[in-house]
Amino acid sequence: MVDDSIRYPDTDCCLVTYKGGTAGALIMTLLTCFLFKKESYVDNVLPSDRGNFHSVIDIVEQLWNEESKEHWYYERFAKNNKGINVYDYVTPANADQPLILHQHEHVSNYDRLRFVYPKFLEFIILSRAEDGKQVNLNLFLKLIADNRHEESFKEQWRNYRDDWLNTNPKELWINEYDSARDLVDNKNDFERFALLNDNWTHSVNYKCTVDAEIQNIIKIAGDCSSRITFLDFHDIHYNPKKILDQISQALKLPIPEIAKLKYDEWLDKQTLVEHLVGK
Repeated sequence: MVDDSIRYPDTDCCLVTYKGGTAGALIMTLLTCFLFKKESYVDNVLPSDRGNFHSVIDIVEQLWNEESKEHWYYERFAKNNKGINVYDYVTPANADQPLILHQHEHVSNYDRLRFVYPKFLEFIILSRAEDGKQVNLNLFLKLIADNRHEESFKEQWRNYRDDWLNTNPKELWINEYDSARDLVDNKNDFERFALLNDNWTHSVNYKCTVDAEIQNIIKIAGDCSSRITFLDFHDIHYNPKKILDQISQALKLPIPEIAKLKYDEWLDKQTLVEHLVGK
């Protein structure tokens, strides 16, 4: 953890909180478009073939102090400590520049976040039970089957394939695919794989509703709740104007053209589960 006394009162800090598969990298890309006026800063950020914007993470993390970044990754991922928060570790490389942080867990102590970054704003992506199929498809396409991540996720593909085959023991043709990417590239086989995939054809049984989750977060945040913008995962796909308007209102900045362009590029690359397996 960083020194408890260190704080950055003049740093504009945006924290993106999201579950894997809910388009957190898109929101980071849009924030980068809003906060940095030079379009060249995000010009080369393009969605991958499978529709992820994970390349923006490299740009966002250039804003982080390198030593603090290494400390965060070691504590959070090497040690698999899920009970910590990025704002307790990561410090800005330049306190005069905007800072974009991201994490998968909800904030546990808003007073601490406000102490370190008094000017913080948080953007939380929330998904509903009916979004579970799309989230699961996103995780498959944008991690296991994506060029950027394929090598590190090969073992996950083999496990995924074996689990699918256990459910569909007659579909031995799936063993021909050593790569999830090759499967996705074969339209007919991928559609058959999708239609027989319970993760994409059945909704997730979430423990609580979005409304209950929002109320719980507001209760924890207390008087910091006015700094939180809740983004609906469904709106991210189907109501981009609303998402852009929400970000614009939170930042008190007009919507830049580059943000609209990057959003359109992302939308063009998305595979919607309803088009793949029906509603």
